[in-house]
Amino acid sequence: MADRTRKVSYQRSRWALLSAFVGTAMTLPGQDLTDTAAKLTQADAVTMESSLEEAPDDLQNRKVLATYYGIRGDKSKRLEHALWLAENHPEAVGGCVYCKVTFQDSPLDSVESFERARPIWLRHAELRTSESNVLMNAAGFIVQFDPNLAERLLLQGRELEPKNRRWAEALADIYGKGIFTDGRFRPQTPPSPSRQAFARRARLVLEKSTDPVIVGLAGLRLAPQDVSILRTRSAENVSLGEQLLHRARDLAPKDPQWEIYIRDFEAARRDLGRPNPEAPTGDEAPGTLVRRVEPEYPETARRSGIEGIVQLRILIGSNGRVIIVRPVDGPLELQAAAALAVKQWIYKPFLMNGNPVEMSKEVEIRLP
Repeated sequence: MADRTRKVSYQRSRWALLSAFVGTAMTLPGQDLTDTAAKLTQADAVTMESSLEEAPDDLQNRKVLATYYGIRGDKSKRLEHALWLAENHPEAVGGCVYCKVTFQDSPLDSVESFERARPIWLRHAELRTSESNVLMNAAGFIVQFDPNLAERLLLQGRELEPKNRRWAEALADIYGKGIFTDGRFRPQTPPSPSRQAFARRARLVLEKSTDPVIVGLAGLRLAPQDVSILRTRSAENVSLGEQLLHRARDLAPKDPQWEIYIRDFEAARRDLGRPNPEAPTGDEAPGTLVRRVEPEYPETARRSGIEGIVQLRILIGSNGRVIIVRPVDGPLELQAAAALAVKQWIYKPFLMNGNPVEMSKEVEIRLP
């Protein structure tokens, strides 16, 4: 018994060290969740499960466990935690890929679990209308079967937080995705007149919108910067996406991100006839930056004495190439130059279950 006690104590201490390494905030960013879960052993998971019996509302432990089981392909345990979070802490589901339930039978999801989650999220959407995070997460689930209700929830959330950009981003996502999927959103979903009607209405909303974020990011959905994804879009949708990107630039001419997106889309279109570049090989750890290009300091910024740090959010493809670059913060005069340089960076691909996957992260770059 003493040996078992010492073993449990050691495992608890080891988990405490891992928690300290990434911080103890209730909600870890998605990449931190994945990094933390990847460090766990089976004994760590057993210890964390035991701790949840004593403290079931320890959301950090629960989200790390859901991610741990997701990475290892344990569907039943992953869904157990995902459904518990949906029922008891719907505000905490966002930002955790493996804490969500989708409408499909797959190695990590089941239609049965989706149907169990459906009334839970509908109840939250009806009763917790003043909680912005609940509205956002409910919309993310409900869009799979009722995009019109999902849109209403996002509009409610924007009324609660009119200055928060995330609502415009989410609306752009369902409008853009609604158009190119004809309102189905997931391949497993059969077409229907109501879904097709949503896709048509999404086009009308975008035609009338004067919000550059909604217009431009929906355009980016339709005219993406990733060549492999661009190949899957119809010529009609790509044309509409390009028009929306240009209109976003006209609506916000001082915001450099639209010029960046247009430039990268045009580069992707030129690359359509070329084979996809191979992923870099070598002994570096997954996620290692293997090619870094420094930005050119814009002459106009030099003359004006403008310098500083530009923060960018990037999407890294499964081949290690940077697919999308989105400015987040920093002097406007420096953002385009920083984005142009970072778009040329190459990473050793991130891995999940031994397979290369896309990954998003934020980077900072100083000019000069």
